[in-house]
Amino acid sequence: MAGSSTTAESDRGDVQPYVSLVLDSVTGKVTHERVSAGGAFQLTDSALLDDTTVYSLDDDAELWDFRSAGIQVPDLGPGAYIGTAGHASFLIESGKDRQLSLIPQAHPDQITPAPNLLENHVGRVVVIDGWVAYFDNDAWSRATTMTETGHAYAASLDGLAGVPGADTQTYDLGVTLGVNALASYASGTLAMLPSSPPPNTADRFPDFREFWDGVPSVGQVFDPHSKAVKPARESAGISGIAVGIASPATERKPGGQITARTPDGHSASLPIAPGTTFYAPGTGDSSNSQLNDLAVAHAGGTYLSAVNTPGVTLVTLNAAPPGNGASRYVRIYGITGGQ
Repeated sequence: MAGSSTTAESDRGDVQPYVSLVLDSVTGKVTHERVSAGGAFQLTDSALLDDTTVYSLDDDAELWDFRSAGIQVPDLGPGAYIGTAGHASFLIESGKDRQLSLIPQAHPDQITPAPNLLENHVGRVVVIDGWVAYFDNDAWSRATTMTETGHAYAASLDGLAGVPGADTQTYDLGVTLGVNALASYASGTLAMLPSSPPPNTADRFPDFREFWDGVPSVGQVFDPHSKAVKPARESAGISGIAVGIASPATERKPGGQITARTPDGHSASLPIAPGTTFYAPGTGDSSNSQLNDLAVAHAGGTYLSAVNTPGVTLVTLNAAPPGNGASRYVRIYGITGGQ
């Protein structure tokens, strides 16, 4: 990393170095450990982009870096994408205007400007299993949740980057306010916001806390595996799931009960064993007793959540007293039949 350190000092100002790590999630073994200036940190199926250098995930060998590939080294800033990228492509900032672009990991000389990719509330592109959503050219660039709608499409990052053999078909997601990032990450789908906000709340959107109470925040859903686009109520999986304690603890039933409900009306009940939480389950606003979906409930400070895994939907419950920032104890429940 000596060359990378020199780059950071001469062209990118004084930076605080980071230690970047990659762990094998099966064995727990550290497969990559480097001192890094920060910047982009992305994984494909077989490679890692650590700031401006690409490494093989097989043996941690350096494959290429921005300078050797003739790519301008970007300034360090909040625009660098961190997370999973395409199956064989990366998201980089290129040019003097730091335009978001796509680059195949095997062909760093082929840089393609990205379309208007949809982002989460902190400005990071939402990527689900190598797929992204974007607005057409008539919509706001670098879009995130907003009051104006746009016509959205789903596309493979590899297809947009021109990776040989990649799926280049786009899928129409209809008119939407943007991408529901929390629902997307939880479900493993591209879950879109509805086509309009609740009545008379456009000036406060995207504040889900109050104005979206009782209103679904997921419209159309794209499944990267089946390539199907369906409304949340018809979509398999948990994109529109609501998790809350609709049955609070009582003297006769001191544990309380978690309810998980999907938009199609299916529900599951999970009893909370007495004595496994530091408070009476179901007390306070954080119980999400009204069963708002994930984005709305999280904006209101819920201590319940859900995430999809192969074959199982995991429901998590913060068992520590609500508002206690000193410690966090999480109980995990499983519902079989996840997508």
